[in-house]
Formats: sequence, structure tokens, C-alpha cells
Amino acid sequence: MSMALAMFKLRETLHLVAAYESGMVTVSRLDHANCEWATIYQHQAHTQPVLSLDISPSLEFFITSSADAVLAKHPIPLSQLPLVEPSTSGDNSPRDLESESACGLNKKSGLSAMFTSASSDSEAPLVQPPPTPVTIVTTPIKVINTRHAGQQSIRIRSDGSIFATAGWDSRVRIYSTKTMKEVAVLKWHTVGCFAVAFSSISGEGEKSDLESDTLKESRDGQRGGVGSQLVKSGDMEMTVKERRIRQAQTAHWLAAGSKDGKISLWDIF
Repeated sequence: MSMALAMFKLRETLHLVAAYESGMVTVSRLDHANCEWATIYQHQAHTQPVLSLDISPSLEFFITSSADAVLAKHPIPLSQLPLVEPSTSGDNSPRDLESESACGLNKKSGLSAMFTSASSDSEAPLVQPPPTPVTIVTTPIKVINTRHAGQQSIRIRSDGSIFATAGWDSRVRIYSTKTMKEVAVLKWHTVGCFAVAFSSISGEGEKSDLESDTLKESRDGQRGGVGSQLVKSGDMEMTVKERRIRQAQTAHWLAAGSKDGKISLWDIF
């Protein structure tokens, strides 16, 4: 039984990551030429059902957690991917999907198929080249025993440097994606945690429309008041209130949900 799934595109090729009740995980890619799924990675690092998985923002690896105490870091093989061939039509128009056999969905039928077959009897059949054999990678990047069974949910931060897990023991744990070592334990909930989520990290120097509007309102309403104390930040002058607003909107927030019905919010380094 499938326990967790993830789908993404890499080099314009569709990939599917699947995790199963047996503890097995696989990575498959869609072969557009033959309209078939080819398995390019397969490994069983867990002895219990996989509970969650998440893919790194760089699409280089993914991490799985399970009902057991194991965390596993798996590769997404790039050597199995064909390079995308440029279009030979001479223009930049999008492909005509009606003219392609998109995984058997555009096959002709009825009278159209009969006339096509009759007109092609005199033509030499096209010889399809044999499919290139795919080597299945079976070696994970790293597998660790955390000694904490039942890490229900796992999420990788948008910069790919750390990831968080929500555990049945009511703890939220932070790990390094590079070393897979535990770097922090967040304790607040009294019963099991079942979900975690990271906020996206804003780029340096970028502001959302909401932030700009808030800063403008702060300048207009607080000019000359207590919050108007100016603080220099590079070439920009901000009030104390504006600096706090900016810090809150660019922080590495982490939310955790628990069986107690409460959601905790954490400012992660």
C-alpha cells in the first residue's frame, strides 16, 4: 500500500517518488518515447511503514521518515535522465499534442484509423530503436537511527539546509540535511505532534507588497511618536517598529500541529 507520494519535473521529465507500507521507496520517471514508467531508484531503509517524505528544493535528494526510528536520505539519480532535445520545427510555437501519441491518449480510431492503415500499407514500417536499459540505483545517501520512533511528518526548509520532523513523543526535531545530525529539539506540546510546515524564506532586500504597505502606514502614523526612533540598516533608515515588522516577515518560521489541537509557531535560526 502506498503511504506517501510526491511528483515533480526534472529536465522536463516527470518523476514520481513513492513510499510504501513495507518501508520501500522508489523513484520512477516517465519515458515519453514508450509512454512507460521506468524505476531509477529503489531501496528499503525502513522496517515499518513510511509515514512521510519530502523532496529537497534542489531536486537532488529526498528524505523519508517512518514508524520506526530511521531517517533516510535518498538520491534522485541524474545519470538516468536523457537530455531534452531542442525542437526541429524551426519556430518557437508550442508542440501540437494532437500530432503526438501522448501515452496512447491520442491514438486514432474508427474510420480514421482504417484509412490511415490503408494508406500506409505501401510504406515501409518504421523501425523503433530498442529502449535504452535503465540501471536501478539501490544505494541511499545516508541512513540514521534516531532512537525516536514515529516521526510522523517531515519537511525540508526552502533553503535546503535543515529539515524538521513531528514526532509521536510530542517533540519537534530539527536536523541538518547535510550531516543528518540532530541540531535542536522543540518542546512545548504535551501529546504527539503530527504535522510541521516551514515558511518560505524571503530573498535579501526583497519586500512583499504587504510589507511595503505596512511600513508606509507605520511611517505615516508613527512619525514623531515613540516608534519613530530611526535605526540605520545599510542605506535604509527604519523605525524600530518597521525593523520588527521586517524581521517578522523574513524569519524562518516553523509551525507544528499536535493532537492537543494546538499549533505552535517557532522562529528557527
